[in-house]
Amino acid sequence: MEPRITGKLRRDVQKKAQKSGYTYIYDRITMYDPETKGYKQVATRLIGKIPPGKSGLKDMIETRPKRVNWRDFNRRKAAKANWEYWLHAYEVQEGIAPEETPAADCQSDLPNDPASCTSADPSSIDGALTPISLSSESCQNATTAPGSDNTGSESENEGQGSAASAAAFVQDFYDAEKVRAVLEGQNVFARKTSYMVDALLDWIGRASGIDKAVVQAFPGDKGTAQKVLSMARFWTAKQGETINNIDEWSIFHRLPYRDGVSSDMCYAAMNVIGLDASVPYRFFLDRAKRCPDGALLLVDSTTIYSYSKNLTSVDYGHNKANNKLPVAKVFTLYCAQSREPISFFIERGSVPDVSNLVDAAKQYAQIRNKQLAKLIFDGGFFSESNLSFISNKHYNILMRSPIRCTWIKPEFKKICDKLRSEDNVCEFDSDVHCEMACFEHAFPRVRQRSRNGVAAGEKVYETRRVYLYFFLDENREREERHVFFEQLREAKAEVKITGNTNCLTKELRKYKKYLEVKRNIKTSKISVILNKKKIHEDISLCGCFALFSFKKIPNDEALREYRIREKTEESFKLDKVFNDANSTRSHNDVSLDGRLFCQFVALCYEEFLYQRLRDAKEEQSKKIEDGVSSGTLTGQALEAELGLLRWLNSTSVKKMFNQLDAYKDLELTVGTAKTKRKDSTLNRDAMFFKLLGIKP
Repeated sequence: MEPRITGKLRRDVQKKAQKSGYTYIYDRITMYDPETKGYKQVATRLIGKIPPGKSGLKDMIETRPKRVNWRDFNRRKAAKANWEYWLHAYEVQEGIAPEETPAADCQSDLPNDPASCTSADPSSIDGALTPISLSSESCQNATTAPGSDNTGSESENEGQGSAASAAAFVQDFYDAEKVRAVLEGQNVFARKTSYMVDALLDWIGRASGIDKAVVQAFPGDKGTAQKVLSMARFWTAKQGETINNIDEWSIFHRLPYRDGVSSDMCYAAMNVIGLDASVPYRFFLDRAKRCPDGALLLVDSTTIYSYSKNLTSVDYGHNKANNKLPVAKVFTLYCAQSREPISFFIERGSVPDVSNLVDAAKQYAQIRNKQLAKLIFDGGFFSESNLSFISNKHYNILMRSPIRCTWIKPEFKKICDKLRSEDNVCEFDSDVHCEMACFEHAFPRVRQRSRNGVAAGEKVYETRRVYLYFFLDENREREERHVFFEQLREAKAEVKITGNTNCLTKELRKYKKYLEVKRNIKTSKISVILNKKKIHEDISLCGCFALFSFKKIPNDEALREYRIREKTEESFKLDKVFNDANSTRSHNDVSLDGRLFCQFVALCYEEFLYQRLRDAKEEQSKKIEDGVSSGTLTGQALEAELGLLRWLNSTSVKKMFNQLDAYKDLELTVGTAKTKRKDSTLNRDAMFFKLLGIKP
């Protein structure tokens, strides 16, 4: 729709003084507005500047066309189209030009019909990236409304056009280059993409099923799903960078969102996702269905700090980054076998982990199916009320328990001597001894409803058989004993000097209970006596820990399952370091929910890749062993296979993506002929892709 001309047009010169002392000279077009009975500016163009100390137009210095930054490419293109439209309208009014389509519209048809504008003047192109109107429709959409208010500066007039976005820039940039090539008599167009990185990311999304699951999570909104996948691929390939850098990266990579993605589009997509709470749960259900039979779910938490004061989910609490900022807690459920994340939820930072076990169990119930067998928790979730809740829901769990608990410590004393027996050595770790204790324990529970003569709100006790698995790690015992006695010696030395156990430093304050101060009245000599009974009682716990369960399993299996939980810490490191998840970087809760979901999808990408790389290393090692033993691998072939294995073991994923990013695919169009050329790949990289089953 063209702007409506409501009155007479005038053209004049405007002077604007700048802080630098220069006076800018603008060529301006204004239009009469019957409603305000005055003239409003509709278009302007900078034509020159007068140096400081000069005043006349004879002293004006013509300015060269400003170099176009790709970030504001569309804004400048819209401003140019706006000026050409109103200049043509003014010339028609004054009888200078005929009433027909302006030259800019003729040029806009060049990409589709180059022969129709062969007489165009190549010198009309300003600068290396001067925006040329590519279509009459885009020119009309970008034109400033005639009634809009304007102060007269070039930047403000250009700002009335469509906002700059990398999506439009990618297409407009190459279309503008095509126009330029035609005007200069050289119909040549070229584009480069990183085909190796794109092939690897496409394979991850396809082989893992993540791409399909994300698209299904957005029924009727495939565009937003493609933007989420584009962000996930950016975080996977450019580990540690913020989403603001996706604009330039998207130009040289073929993303699921083919038109290109800008940071503004990413933030808008995050808001859309945050408004629809059903999107994440559709994705979670698909992830849960992909878990193998009898899968173990690991539950753990981390904290992300925030500078924002608008987030309700942020509060002061335990900050693992130790930067004294408010935090939000993110709880994640992992599949132990595949080592891939299943779901997540966010809680306030002031709420302790022990209070969030109920929320984790409820989310487990929402995505639960017959395949998911057991939940594994660390010691931060242990409490008698939590165990009572899990007992009532009949969940199968494995949880680390504190040995000093009042009803666990007596059981440990009973088996303490047996624990060090050689008959209880773990099968897969000779430094660990294990022993199981089985007994019944009454768990308190508050009745929610009145039933069987018990009123709602009364406390009742339910007795359940429980299994405690006690472990003694000899290596850990030696380390803890060494640290214990070293710090006890330091604490004793400090008390001898100060004569008061209350003056101990924060690190040594826990040793106060082992020290007793006595002062000789006659000589005023201070002596420090050790409480050997308490010391002996506590050092007997060094290297020991316990696991709690409602079901009986072999001792070795309990330890093996719990040790898998330690891998979740590596996943949190991936999310924080590689996906820019240290802080919230969000202004409201809606945007934060959407951002966490996008980062979660990226984490799924990365965990799948890391697992496949681990499998590839094992497969390559086995291939070399079998080839050497059978004699099929010798000479250069053996050296090539060994080189690939060394590269896999010594190269980080970030460095791997940087090396693969160097391979470019050149698409060249000369006239009507199209050709493609790919950089030749190293033999090692070709072998690596073949090992993963990827066709670049």
